[in-house]
Amino acid sequence: MGRASQKSWVVYAKRPFGDAKQVLGYLGRYTHRIGISNQRMVSMSENHQVTFRTKDGKTIVLPAEEFLERFVQHVLPKHYVKIRHIGIMAASNVNTKLATARALLANKATSATPPPPNTLITWQDALLALAGIDVRHCPRCGADLERRPLPSAPVVSMPPQDTS
Repeated sequence: MGRASQKSWVVYAKRPFGDAKQVLGYLGRYTHRIGISNQRMVSMSENHQVTFRTKDGKTIVLPAEEFLERFVQHVLPKHYVKIRHIGIMAASNVNTKLATARALLANKATSATPPPPNTLITWQDALLALAGIDVRHCPRCGADLERRPLPSAPVVSMPPQDTS
């Protein structure tokens, strides 16, 4: 594994600004985009200048080295995969787990009674009800899992990302 997998990661998460549909739309756009599409590439000159268009339609000219530095920031490290290639949406699961998940969801939709209004359901209960996965117990021995707080980690400030 690479150095990135050896590091202690701090995840900053806050409440979404919209409903589930907006969150899924955002995640879909964010996780499936590439560094730059071929349509935005304009030219590369003999003096090693790369010309490309931004999302706003502006044309930018950069030295080839700087362009490559920016582009490489979007390349995943070895052994990492994009979200769309894992889980039930992975190509290897389309005819197995995805079909099973759809059948379970269809069955739940017809047979399950919705919880009473204003009833909060935990994500653990939802995962157990929808997928049959109980995260409160050890999958090997069945013992109750102990919940511990995450160790505090230093706050790391990240430099602003250029979205061009």
